[in-house]
Amino acid sequence: MPLHRLLNEIAALPAIDAHCHPLLSNVDESRVPFLSIVSEAEGDALKYTTDTLVFKRAIREISKCLNTEPSIKAIVEARESITPPLYLKGILEETKIHSLLVDDGLIIPGVSTIPHTEVPSTHPSKRIFRLEMYAESAFKESLETPILLNNSKNFDLKSNRTAVEQSVHKRWQNQFTHKIQSAECVAFKSIAAYRYGLQDLHVADEGRELEKEIAEAIDRFKPDNEYVAGRASEFRLEGPAFVRQVVQLGLDVAEERGLPVQFHVGIGDRDLDLAKANPLLLRPLFEKWRKVKFVLLHVYPFAREAAYLASVYENVYVDFGLADLVLSADGENASIPLIIPVAALNLNARLGQTTTIRELLHLAPTSKIQFSTDAHFHPEGILLGSKWGRKALAEVLNESVEAGELDFDEAVDVARDILFGNANRIYGLGWAVEEKGREENFIEQPRDVGETTDTFVKNGVKAVRVTWVDISNLTRTKLIPATHFASIASTGISVVSAVMGFPMTHDVVAIPTKTINVTTDAKLVPDLSTLKQLPYHPNHAVVLGTFRDGSGRESGGCARVSSHEVECTLRGLFVDRFDKPNANQSTLHRLLSHLQKTYNLTLQAGFELEFTLLTTSGDPVDSTNYAEWGALSPKVAAVLDEIVEYLEAQGIEVELFHPESAGGQFEVVLRYGRARWMGDAVVLARQNKEAPLRGLKDNVEYKAMDGTANPYLALAALLAAGLHGLESKLELPPPVNVDPSTLPESERPDRLPTKFMNALVNFERDEELRKRLGEEIVDCFVAVKGTEAELHSNMRFEDARDAVMSKF
Repeated sequence: MPLHRLLNEIAALPAIDAHCHPLLSNVDESRVPFLSIVSEAEGDALKYTTDTLVFKRAIREISKCLNTEPSIKAIVEARESITPPLYLKGILEETKIHSLLVDDGLIIPGVSTIPHTEVPSTHPSKRIFRLEMYAESAFKESLETPILLNNSKNFDLKSNRTAVEQSVHKRWQNQFTHKIQSAECVAFKSIAAYRYGLQDLHVADEGRELEKEIAEAIDRFKPDNEYVAGRASEFRLEGPAFVRQVVQLGLDVAEERGLPVQFHVGIGDRDLDLAKANPLLLRPLFEKWRKVKFVLLHVYPFAREAAYLASVYENVYVDFGLADLVLSADGENASIPLIIPVAALNLNARLGQTTTIRELLHLAPTSKIQFSTDAHFHPEGILLGSKWGRKALAEVLNESVEAGELDFDEAVDVARDILFGNANRIYGLGWAVEEKGREENFIEQPRDVGETTDTFVKNGVKAVRVTWVDISNLTRTKLIPATHFASIASTGISVVSAVMGFPMTHDVVAIPTKTINVTTDAKLVPDLSTLKQLPYHPNHAVVLGTFRDGSGRESGGCARVSSHEVECTLRGLFVDRFDKPNANQSTLHRLLSHLQKTYNLTLQAGFELEFTLLTTSGDPVDSTNYAEWGALSPKVAAVLDEIVEYLEAQGIEVELFHPESAGGQFEVVLRYGRARWMGDAVVLARQNKEAPLRGLKDNVEYKAMDGTANPYLALAALLAAGLHGLESKLELPPPVNVDPSTLPESERPDRLPTKFMNALVNFERDEELRKRLGEEIVDCFVAVKGTEAELHSNMRFEDARDAVMSKF
């Protein structure tokens, strides 16, 4: 199964970012440089970030979304033109991240960030309470009174040292316990791996070691010291006794409150000892605090160990967020690694997030894996972490589908749990999953078109067919040399709008309109998610196109903000479609979006393709009947095998194929997605094969449709009629459980028109369909089909038949 199909499904799923950090409320390039998106380096070392491959990749991704040049200057200027909360809102909508779980322990004094309560997410964003930060804060508060007393002439610290240490210890424990008991949060988090390591955290302290550390901390502490959480500072609680007590107090309260506890494991900043960050060191904690859910964050390079722990301990969960290594060119034997955040994941390296996810899935239950980005300060971390994280997840799950471990729907379900469901359950959020099918969203472009084109050229592709389906369901195409395709992928190809009004037999405009004529141009823009090499003609690739207006605007206009409302922001983030009003796909997309937004329903379709195989003389290849074995002669079977092979090679799954009733007639049934819609008819029947519209459990099958029907418009018309029924609260007629042709005339349901022109007149006069489909699409369809009928009426039946057959 081609990767792009699974990637497109996963790209449309909602997600919870189960671990990130505060994001900037104001652009502050001097305090938080843009380069820090892809590097933990500081000072002079940061300038070398621009020379990393992952930085160049990140710049390209971000510039695409902002529609700017791929340069830091252009990106920063575009960001500064949009308020940070609005910018964040656009990123969350584009990435379909419905909530952030924010570890607010990473702060820089004087740098303003957006409080988690003000994050513009679909569901309220929540706080994660960092134990070590608030333990240090409580210690500082417990020291202030004794230290101030030391400045008094009447207080002798030396002679009162023991009393001061005992007071500080007690005050600190009380202060810290109060903070964790009253903290409004959905989880605790420990960075013990940074402070001391994960070893021996279960060991009870007998007092002497902690007393010594308290004494040393009092000596180190200065009242005017500015504590910087999460960064190197003059004052940190990092002695083993302190760290152990912080973790143990946190776990005790987490158990009382029923809160999960996240633990940083694996790689991190340069002050972390990787050998002491192995999650296997936490096993004594898992055993002692069995009622606490432990979430192992980041896990690289200990994904196998983390997966093993999640598989054998009921209370252990794993995360595939954050970090990866920027490897040497061969992806192996990297020397000194540069540690980077998830926003800069190098997914093309052999050792990376894809490998991490693969290793997690080898052992860990899929219900115990969560997704996060670990984005900090710059919201682009969410954009890149989500995009690349979903890509890595899709790649790994696609391997399982191809290996037969999962079917397609199971792979999507696994992704749904990892991205949203598992975190929703682990943290007790209780949110409903709100999904939008891909057809209701802006068509994602999941490929780097330059890299893809280069690969195609290396594989022998010489041209790309940019195709579209017209009103009469003829597939039309423009060919672009493969070496030139990348340059037109975003701008599209200019095509005279008259092509939307051609009848099937003649290239003449049926009835010119203001947008369908020989003087107005439209843009045919490729949907890169459909780009694939043709298996039956490997020298060509094919991509489906969508018509846009003549300016080529496809996913938003200029980035600008009104003082009262957002008119148009962030090309590619807030999506404002500019499809031609008579474009087939646009009409269907609009109706599907209305169905989802109004009724929270999504709809997908599958088609049963019926066709007749003819000899060179034009006669059917046989005279067999329905499902007759004799129809599968070696020559015919070879043709059918080839048809199915080529369909599946393009990602079009075939569910069934068999001989039909007429001579030489065969049927290929394509697999559907969520529901199977094939129709619009007057007669409703349940489990009745003779009715043109029949209900099959939750599915509906429509039989009165042939190969000359444009599938987009046919589905759009069915959907429009269904929406009218929903909004008008119409009742379904009684089901017909017999062959309608056997009923007496008086009992038969109303018939559909028996003549084409009668049906066309009824369609033209149907106010509901005209209103829902759009005046222009109805007028265009009626004009084209009316012209075809007129042309055929002046021809002999045999000539008209042959003319149609020659096209289809």
